[in-house]
Amino acid sequence: MRRVLFVFVFGLALLAYPLITLAQTDDTPVEPDNPDNSQPVEFVPRYHTVAEGESLYFIATFYGVTQEAMEIANSITDPTLLFVGQQLLIPAADGEIVPATYAPRFGENLDIIAERFGATPNEIIRENYLLSPNSVIGGQPLRVFSRTGSSTPGEAPGVGHIVRPGETLATISAQYGLTLAAVMDANDLTDDLRLHTGQRLRIPTLSNDAYTTAPGLWQEMSFNNFPIRQGDTVAVYIEYLEPGTPFGRITSPTGELIPIRFKPEGDGYTGLIGFDAFSAPGQWDVVIGGEGDARPWDTFETSFFVAGAGFSTQYIPLEDDQELRNTENTFLNTIFIDSNPEPLWTDVFRIPITGTVSAGYGDARSYNNGPIYAFHSGIDFRGNIGTPIFAPAEGVVVFAGELGLRGNALIVDHGMGVMTGYYHLDGFDVALGETVEPLQQIARGGDTGLSTGPHLHWDLRVWGKAVHPTRWLERLFP
Repeated sequence: MRRVLFVFVFGLALLAYPLITLAQTDDTPVEPDNPDNSQPVEFVPRYHTVAEGESLYFIATFYGVTQEAMEIANSITDPTLLFVGQQLLIPAADGEIVPATYAPRFGENLDIIAERFGATPNEIIRENYLLSPNSVIGGQPLRVFSRTGSSTPGEAPGVGHIVRPGETLATISAQYGLTLAAVMDANDLTDDLRLHTGQRLRIPTLSNDAYTTAPGLWQEMSFNNFPIRQGDTVAVYIEYLEPGTPFGRITSPTGELIPIRFKPEGDGYTGLIGFDAFSAPGQWDVVIGGEGDARPWDTFETSFFVAGAGFSTQYIPLEDDQELRNTENTFLNTIFIDSNPEPLWTDVFRIPITGTVSAGYGDARSYNNGPIYAFHSGIDFRGNIGTPIFAPAEGVVVFAGELGLRGNALIVDHGMGVMTGYYHLDGFDVALGETVEPLQQIARGGDTGLSTGPHLHWDLRVWGKAVHPTRWLERLFP
């Protein structure tokens, strides 16, 4: 009877589910409606919280799956060791296997990935020809055979606990109100002999937060925008158990070093990283550490993957002065990296002009069929001389003047390394040092500098890296 009621309520929920309209961006075409409803339905993984007196056989029977499928989906070796409050992943009927492609999150290990799909680490290693369990690279797609009935991964709930001197499995279990078996099973432990001071344990609480894999005294490390591609902005968040000052850097496949500039955020620190259109695709390395108040922080090293974005090449029928361009870029970089450390914006950025796009972000550029040494660092909007231009977010004007290639130029610092540039202007409506508000008119469109006609070139920088501006119109950073 309970299953019939569940199906009836679930059906009503589907009928009442609102339609979602997706906004078209310059690199995401809108797909036409599917009138015949032939699009396959995506099943969301289900979870069951174990209640007093329930056995694994009872739970499996209630959901119409086999006990064996439940054991595989939840990595259960002893079905008698269930505990009240334990969350169990419900696989598809008869343990149906669904092929999936998954880009691991920053710092996610193979055990957590396997649990989220009801798979096993060895299966993922074999399917992806990994050399070892440590070969997982954040953002690099893995092929996974999911036993949850869905290609969408579930979450592995839990919090981290660092073992302190004198603690035992029994005292830790009691601290969180869990059985000894629950903590041992979550960490593949057999006895206290495998416990040592400083060891990180996963505590399988009923928290809605997903468990984050991090070594030693690190509480959390996350990149919030996986998978990463050229033109992306990525926010890094870290927490460490001891006070101090964090540092970090990333290294590209070509050896480019980019520092991570952190600022305090909640119980930890956050920083922004920009990947421009010429960022090298492939494996990047990251190192994060800190100067602790009492002792140096443990250094954490891992890798992540940056994918190409498929930008094309534009051929511009104008002469370009490469020496002038290099000189101008060098001058502007001194401005772009001198940013207020705190973010000044409070909402998603707004589009700065009403007009159509004449040139998108990221395409490599050849001037008069010459060599390619630059890419289009922003977006060009068509407009007339005098077209109003508005601030996309709160900020402070840090440059207003004339440049050789960019013509009349305005630069606004939004803090935390984020700056927006407005080029080829006819005139300014704000002055150097002035604070601007969202949608305040700051300039007028023009045809100055290296230009083929009246337009606005708008770009957005993250610590000097020109990133895709429209991605800041779609979500709130950090």
